[in-house]
Amino acid sequence: MTGREELHVLWQKYTAKEIDKQEFDRLLELIRDPDKEYEVKSLIYLMLSADADEPVAFDVDKVLARTDAGIGKIGARRKNIGLYRRMMPYAAAILLLGGLVTFLGYQWHQNKDSSAKRFIQADVAPGGNKATLTVAGKSYVLSEKHNRIKTDGNVLLYQDGTAITDRQMESAVAEIATPRGGQYRITLPDGTNVIVNAATKLRYPLHFEKDKREVTLEGEAYFEVAHEADRPFYVKTEKQNIKVLGTKFNMSTYAKEPSVTTLIAGSVEVTSPLSGEVKRLLPGQQAVLTKGAFDIKHVNTKDYIAWTQDIFSFNNMLLSDILKHLERWYDVEVVFAPSFKDRRFFAEIPRDRMLSISLAALASYGEVTFEQQGRRIIVK
Repeated sequence: MTGREELHVLWQKYTAKEIDKQEFDRLLELIRDPDKEYEVKSLIYLMLSADADEPVAFDVDKVLARTDAGIGKIGARRKNIGLYRRMMPYAAAILLLGGLVTFLGYQWHQNKDSSAKRFIQADVAPGGNKATLTVAGKSYVLSEKHNRIKTDGNVLLYQDGTAITDRQMESAVAEIATPRGGQYRITLPDGTNVIVNAATKLRYPLHFEKDKREVTLEGEAYFEVAHEADRPFYVKTEKQNIKVLGTKFNMSTYAKEPSVTTLIAGSVEVTSPLSGEVKRLLPGQQAVLTKGAFDIKHVNTKDYIAWTQDIFSFNNMLLSDILKHLERWYDVEVVFAPSFKDRRFFAEIPRDRMLSISLAALASYGEVTFEQQGRRIIVK
């Protein structure tokens, strides 16, 4: 269990009044961790807004500052007074932390059956290192404890040298496929590094040809291509093809979405198989292919490779497009209510957060609400 998962479990126990002293001490340790500040504030927002008829808009930091009043109110209430007396030492300990959950505790005690509790119980964990490797007609489910595979001669290995395949492969083609909620890293035979995002397939030979290196992509991947001037590197997709010598770029080519190539460094040529159009990109440029035609524009490349650093970066992006990213990463279904009106958002959210935290971050704008039903999200 990761630290964030433990935080969610203990937080749920605290709000349900089922936490013991040892567990509470551990909760305080997690709250003190600066890396958990974003998570804790989001949990507070989530619980305060869970029962609201309209989206809650407030400054969490200001709420957390109301410590003395919060403690006083908890102590003054007469309902379930025995429980509050037992909880007072805990509340005092929280006060020493700057009142981080005092106000939350007060709100929770006012509504024992808050839907926030049910919301957290039905939460969805983020994606992780999940993929299946298929080579020579045999499939291998890759270990979630590792995050990278590599080729050493005719053997496929994890990054620590542990063998994956049970025999040597000759002139075979390997395919690594990630499910929704999965990602993985690959070092290709020539030293090129690739990160494949969720719901993606990458096919590559265990031995590249002498005059070219060629892979096939469905989905999204980030490439750092090893430079070989006399042996170009090709990425082939159903929608477009890319030719490079040595460069860093991101390519997204999901079905029913525009094909997008973003160049970080070096130079690439993109080709549309449908129209035959060829464009050369410079660093900082992006090619968006729609109906066989390229639209070239300058972009902030960090937004398009932030996912490789486990961050969602949404810069003036339509909410409907943002939710496509969440669907793939959390393996959920998004349904739009008839009253839904699309709008653009600016948001930066760590990808290792629980789904409820990511939704709370978006809902904090006060312009949208989400109803979570297991792996089904209704947008209003």
